[in-house]
Amino acid sequence: MTNRNARYVEQLAVGYRGYSDKPVAFPFGHGLSYTKFEYTIASAPFSRRSHNHNNTNIIIRIEVKNIGPVAGAEVAQLYLTWPKSAQEPTPALRGFQKTSVLSPGSLEVVEFELGNDEIRVWDLVTNGFVQKPGVYTASVGASSRDIRVVHNFTMPA
Repeated sequence: MTNRNARYVEQLAVGYRGYSDKPVAFPFGHGLSYTKFEYTIASAPFSRRSHNHNNTNIIIRIEVKNIGPVAGAEVAQLYLTWPKSAQEPTPALRGFQKTSVLSPGSLEVVEFELGNDEIRVWDLVTNGFVQKPGVYTASVGASSRDIRVVHNFTMPA
């Protein structure tokens, strides 16, 4: 080998994010269950909690209800989409919560907390992690391709 340079053409679209537009038998996060679950936005779906000026956590609450015939547990997954200015491939898994075993007809509220570590992206200009202003999309579902609830929120500059 005379040329030892490697081209990294996939950039950040590696792993499950590299297959987002390709057909697959089992999408990322896919699981099997003997029952079915319904996702809805909780009565207080969204809040911000400020710890200090530099750190604001976004709280997203989702109700997961067992609508099937038998008891079971579900793993709800949160995928984040950044504003276009962030130039991030999407979606990116930013959290997951497993419910307790739910009997038929019962529900549980799952809560996701997005802090600076989950929202910031690497910036080549500043050579550090930055929070991009704009509209973010939090998608919650049973897998990367089985999204049940979508919630948008705006982060200031």
